[in-house]
Amino acid sequence: MRLTAVRRDVSSLRRDDARDPALVRTFGLLLGRGCIAPPQVAPWHQLVTAPHGRALVRTDAAVFPLIAGSGAWIPSGVAYSIEFAGAGEVRLLYLRPEAAAHVEPALLHITPLLRELIARTVALGALDGRIPAHRRLAAVVTDEVAASHEIQLRLPLPASGPARAAAEMLLGAGAQALRIGDGTQTPSIDDVARLCGTSRRTLERAFARDLGMGLAAWLRRARFIDALYALRSGASVTAAALEAGYAAPSAFIAAFRREFATTPGAYRK
Repeated sequence: MRLTAVRRDVSSLRRDDARDPALVRTFGLLLGRGCIAPPQVAPWHQLVTAPHGRALVRTDAAVFPLIAGSGAWIPSGVAYSIEFAGAGEVRLLYLRPEAAAHVEPALLHITPLLRELIARTVALGALDGRIPAHRRLAAVVTDEVAASHEIQLRLPLPASGPARAAAEMLLGAGAQALRIGDGTQTPSIDDVARLCGTSRRTLERAFARDLGMGLAAWLRRARFIDALYALRSGASVTAAALEAGYAAPSAFIAAFRREFATTPGAYRK
C-alpha cells in the first residue's frame, strides 16, 4: 500500500468514557494504489465512501464496490479493508452505537444530500455535541444514513476451500480474460479451477451451495461492477460493455436494464 497523503486522523475529541462529546467522528485520506485497514473506534459504526478513485471495501464474507452514489456500512466490530486500484480519496464517518442503520455490512445508497453532509462533516473533523449547530447537523446525518436503502451489488465470497481461492483469483483477473454474455466464452474459468485443484463443475456447485448464487451469476455481477467503475470514470457505453465482458453493446444495455432498471447512458449521466 502506498499512502500518498493523510488529510485527517480520526477526530480526537475525548472518547474514553460516557462524557465523550462527539456525535460523529471522521477519517479522511488520500491513497495511492494499495490497501489500508482504517482505525477502529469501538463501539462506533462506520460509513465508508470514496468520492474519487476506484475503491472497494472487503470484509471476510463479501466485497462492496464504492461506485458513485454508494457507501459501505460497516457495523462496529467487523474487520474490513479498503482497496484502491489507483490514486483516490476515502471519507469515513464514525457513528455512535445508537445510530445503527443495518445489523450486517451493506452497500448503501448515498443521496446527493448525504454526500454533501459527509463532505461538510469531514471538513469539520467531528461533530461536537456541545455545539448546537453540530447537534443539528448530526441529527440530519443520522436520519439520512438511517433512511438510505441497500444497493444489491454486494459480491459475496465463499468461506474457504477451492471456491474461495477461485473467487480471489477471479477478482484479480482482468475482464478480458473472463468474457461472459450472449455469444461469448469463459476460457479462463477452467484454468482457474485447475489451478485451485478442482473442476469447473465442482466450483459451480460450491458457489451455488455456499452463496446461493451460481458461478455465472457471480461473474456477471463482478463484471457489472467493473462496468460501473468504467462508466464512473467517463467511459463510453461501448467501452463499459467490453469491460463487462460483452461483445455487443446492445446485449450489455439489455442486461444492465434488467439488473438496475435503468440504462448505462442514464447511469453515466
